[in-house]
Amino acid sequence: MKPIPAVSDHPAYTVEEPGDKYLSLLDAAREVASQLVRTTTDGLGGAAAYIHGASQELVAAVPERDGEPPATGGAIFECLQRLLAVWPDIAARRVEGEQVFSGEPALWKRAMTEWPMGGFARMAADFMIEHDLLGGNVVELGAGVGSCSAMVAGHVTDRFVRTDLQPFLLKRQKIAGSVERYDFNEPGRWQDLDTVFSVNAVHCAKDKSATLRHLFNMLRAGGVLVLGEGTPYTDDRPTPWALNPFFGLFRGWWDIGGFVPRERWLEALKSTGFSRVGYAVRRAGRHDLGGLIWAVK
Repeated sequence: MKPIPAVSDHPAYTVEEPGDKYLSLLDAAREVASQLVRTTTDGLGGAAAYIHGASQELVAAVPERDGEPPATGGAIFECLQRLLAVWPDIAARRVEGEQVFSGEPALWKRAMTEWPMGGFARMAADFMIEHDLLGGNVVELGAGVGSCSAMVAGHVTDRFVRTDLQPFLLKRQKIAGSVERYDFNEPGRWQDLDTVFSVNAVHCAKDKSATLRHLFNMLRAGGVLVLGEGTPYTDDRPTPWALNPFFGLFRGWWDIGGFVPRERWLEALKSTGFSRVGYAVRRAGRHDLGGLIWAVK
């Protein structure tokens, strides 16, 4: 077991990924966004208004590159093309974003477990395993398709509770641990937990400070909160996260605001009362994709 780093003014470590791979995603996302912004804004509201605005921001920030067309391999590239295909129905409010992948759970699972989204789960799992944070009472928030759940389930030695707003989806997964419904916008029913963790879910909280207080109250003294989270802008230009328009399909993103800057998480955790906080960076070339944030009660 390694001691948990506690530094909030610089990263404890950085996970480096090939920059070209992320640039291919950025190019593909920009290409889709450039087609979406040609739609008139008249009558756009809700998810459509967010997607249109995020697309405009992406096109303005990312120069069109000469040469080969953007790469298209992988589930997330398929999802970008799906966004383009359903855009007329989203813009006309004939279809809700949550319906787009409801009939294709396999594609959605691939998108959430393959690169780039799966990298957040991998970082969280590796950190918790390395620092022996799975040997007691553990609760996962927003378990979703089980990307991180599957990586850590075999390391939990006492109690592992996987939670989500839609637990029936979790019950279909052959992953160890119990399944319960939990809305992290409300106080939790657990006490004296050793570890609470979540990957790309807590940014959906309506009031982040209130949710962090709920999580703080569920942990024992010395307990640890681990968050795998992306970032809304990936460099100083600032360049938006490539998938901002795509995730605008879903409630919890377009209506609340998507990813949260790392600095805001760290400030909120300190204000909540956590004794030590730290973070690790996931980097692709010059782009900071977010990574991990942790806090010790």
